[in-house]
Amino acid sequence: MLYFARWKAAAILVTALIACAAAALNAVPLDKVKKWPAWAQFYIVLGLDLQGGAHILLEVDTADVRKQRLETLRFERAYFGHGPSILTGADQRVRAFLTRRQLMSARATGQP
Repeated sequence: MLYFARWKAAAILVTALIACAAAALNAVPLDKVKKWPAWAQFYIVLGLDLQGGAHILLEVDTADVRKQRLETLRFERAYFGHGPSILTGADQRVRAFLTRRQLMSARATGQP
């Protein structure tokens, strides 16, 4: 069993109580805290996440997603040879660039 000396257990308990008391002061409105004596006006400023003021909204542009997916499907279909080629001029340039890039990387690594 874990054993702490009595003075260590007391120190831990006092520290925890002080931390809880400091945190509890945040529940009191600031205008009331300012009426207290100067030594008791200990106030911790909370971040937005603890205040409940953080709000994130994520939005997806579905038209752009469809466009990118269509371009990917066109490229894969043409590159892997499934069905007739439906490449546009830009797709053909991308395919030619990737083919040259793969050849250069194969030559650099010594692969045939």
